[in-house]
Amino acid sequence: MPDDRPRPELRRPSPVLVELLYEHAPVLDRAALAAGAAARASTPAELVAGSPLGIAFPEWPVPFAEGSAPMVVWLMEPGERSRPDDWIEETMRQTWGWDAAAEVVRRSRSSILVADLMAGPLHQRARLPLYQAVLATLVESSRPLAMHWITGERFVEPDAYLRDVAADPLAFESTVNVRYVTLSGRPGVQLMDTVGMAPFGLPDVQAQFTTLEPAWVAGKLLSVAAYLFEHGDVIEDGHTIPGLEEDESWRCTHQLALMGPEREVLDIDVRPHGPGRD
Repeated sequence: MPDDRPRPELRRPSPVLVELLYEHAPVLDRAALAAGAAARASTPAELVAGSPLGIAFPEWPVPFAEGSAPMVVWLMEPGERSRPDDWIEETMRQTWGWDAAAEVVRRSRSSILVADLMAGPLHQRARLPLYQAVLATLVESSRPLAMHWITGERFVEPDAYLRDVAADPLAFESTVNVRYVTLSGRPGVQLMDTVGMAPFGLPDVQAQFTTLEPAWVAGKLLSVAAYLFEHGDVIEDGHTIPGLEEDESWRCTHQLALMGPEREVLDIDVRPHGPGRD
């Protein structure tokens, strides 16, 4: 039998990546960006000299084996790279609540990649608000057409993102996407999972189901993911979470994701509402 247990390397943090898409290349006021990020994060921020442009937070050091360095969010030109011809259509498959995204994205001719390179060792509760402070300041000042949330595999409308970050400095519902597919060869079986937790070294969440409402499942998965983000990977194999009914407890186990990219997930066995995984 195949071994579907997660490998330790799947727990390694990686950068959060968001590409801002523009019709024309924006002119950035670097000093204003640093000041805006500092105001949003309520902590000092300063420019990193050279290229690419970096916004550093000196009071938030990232620990490394050889010492520490301030958390930096980098604003980079993505450079020349090939995209599949159907990349917009593929991204639209898991883009929810913005039907016009494809039409808008096709107007883009320029982009900026926002990445928190080397920030993985910093705790996610500190790291993500600092990243969002830079990203939100840039979105608000440069007005991109669209946000390509690479680590969330979807497009996000800039105004919707700004509303999210105004309500929640983590902008968690923009950062972590809930995906939905039906499984070929398994009539009636649906699969939902989150994507966006892996950059923080945390498991995403997934469930297979047959009789539950997808909207309800999406909310359940997102709430479990938010709990893991807040508390860490504290739901151990064999632990249970409340189910649909008061007397239901759903068993959880760490597994390899059923849907790519390859990563660790917390699999929720929702039986009797789905086939589960043994």
